[in-house]
Amino acid sequence: MKFSRRISIFLLIGIFLLACEEEQQAWLSEMEGTMTFSNNPNEAGASLPVTFSIIGGISTPGNVAYTWSAPGFGPSTFTGSSFETVAPITAGTYSIIVTAKAAGYRDVTCTQVVTVKSCTPMQGTLAISNPGNVYKGEALSLTASGITLPAGEHITYEWVAPDFSESYTAGSPAYTATAPGIAGTYSVSLTAEAAHYCPITIQDTIQVLDGRVMTGELRIIASDETVAGYEATFIASGPTTPDNKEVTYEWYPYPGLPLGDQAGNSYTIRCPVLPGTYSVGVTASAEGYSAATTTYAFTVVDSLRMAGTLTFNIPPEVVKGTPTTLSFTNSINKPSAGVSFT
Repeated sequence: MKFSRRISIFLLIGIFLLACEEEQQAWLSEMEGTMTFSNNPNEAGASLPVTFSIIGGISTPGNVAYTWSAPGFGPSTFTGSSFETVAPITAGTYSIIVTAKAAGYRDVTCTQVVTVKSCTPMQGTLAISNPGNVYKGEALSLTASGITLPAGEHITYEWVAPDFSESYTAGSPAYTATAPGIAGTYSVSLTAEAAHYCPITIQDTIQVLDGRVMTGELRIIASDETVAGYEATFIASGPTTPDNKEVTYEWYPYPGLPLGDQAGNSYTIRCPVLPGTYSVGVTASAEGYSAATTTYAFTVVDSLRMAGTLTFNIPPEVVKGTPTTLSFTNSINKPSAGVSFT
């Protein structure tokens, strides 16, 4: 009987203590803020130093104490906002736990997983230089940069660009190739490697453009009217390039016209015998530049009209039976030659 009473008393005491603890916890305040931490380097090397630091802390209260737990690291526990330790000798993933404590507040715990690698992580951020505007068929130069450890002379760079003239090169941080002949978006992969260090691979995209714009308007110079069955010559002029690249021309007749003879920027055809309006076109091209195209419409007529005036010079009076000279003043300016008079 006494034994049963004692058990009952102990149970009552335990319930009372638990109720007191729950009541005490209920009065604790919540901390304000989000706690996160970083590790430097981002991926730790086995048996190498690593530092953990609070980067997102508790804003309220101000007197927070941080306690670290890093099983496998040495040391594995520490108190403070920054924790310097040595990574485990075995590669793998490890949990790092930090707890924020302050009097009168509930504890806040943050857990993150850290990867430990068997090789030593490189330091710095690998990057590919921006090539700016790249035009189809032109030379392209890229440079790798950003790695601070190991030193540059110990690093081998591998470039992979399947669509460029040099699809694979290894060694130098500089990469030179010829861009594809078709405009579009292309990928380039870069890997940095060094003995005893973990390799780093990044990818970037290169936008290849159609080409630069030539200077000057492409024009066709010719007569507005030509005679049926006769030859007509057309001359292209206008576009040039700032770097004096050669400009080539490709002529093409529109339906109703025969093929002509092309000689550079000149194009000669024999006009149809049927009068009407016809057109020719030409495309000007230069390496690394966008092509320019224009057309020219002209009229084929049975015959051309002369331009200008023809004036008779007749004396006001003549004597019958005496010789008289008649003349005229020629002001015909079209055509400029080959005019005969009857």
